[in-house]
Amino acid sequence: MFISNYLKVIFLITTIQLTACASLSLESKYPTYEQKFDSKVLQEDNIIGLGETKSKNQQASSVLFIGEKFNYLLSEGGPNLLNIVQKLPNQDRLILNKLPLELDVYNDNVFYGHIHFYHPVPVNQLSNTKKQELLTLGFMEESLQVKNQEKEIYLSRNIAIKGTVYEGTKQTSQLSLAGSIPIVLQEQRLTTQENKSNALKKKLLSPLALGLDIITLPIQLGAEKLSKK
Repeated sequence: MFISNYLKVIFLITTIQLTACASLSLESKYPTYEQKFDSKVLQEDNIIGLGETKSKNQQASSVLFIGEKFNYLLSEGGPNLLNIVQKLPNQDRLILNKLPLELDVYNDNVFYGHIHFYHPVPVNQLSNTKKQELLTLGFMEESLQVKNQEKEIYLSRNIAIKGTVYEGTKQTSQLSLAGSIPIVLQEQRLTTQENKSNALKKKLLSPLALGLDIITLPIQLGAEKLSKK
């Protein structure tokens, strides 16, 4: 009697592995619908300078991008960005981002993005004075591949920015940039699309899956009956 019950337990444990339905496994492996983010361009612009806005009491200031069409008031990243632009000449703070610079726009015209600066001379060729100047500005060593050359160690700084888009007005305090920086304001949308390739695979494999379901089902039921005895 003990051996018989022992065999029933072994049989139960073994058949539990078959409880995953084959047809559900197909849907997991080959989903009919997939979700992905698509970008919709809302506006194109060119950044031609940096400016500062002063509050009425002249105590607080904010940094903004000055564009040809709009201005972009920065609530995050502005002071670091302005500090680098003020203290480094154009040739010492090249932009690594692929242009146009992409700014993701969310509710209430709030945008997010980042600007990745780097110094074009590899670290091992920099003077100690220049290296210390860049480190003081928050630059860090990073392995980069620049202009399809082999990777080398450069000093770079990636600044996350956040701000609000508003109608452009002329600014008296402005820093010009080395040429304009093209940007795109874009909206990220989550879309659901049918994967036709996966749908076809499931149609071809479904007969096999149903066959497995039919074969394994009596085994699972048998295990369930054994466990109740």
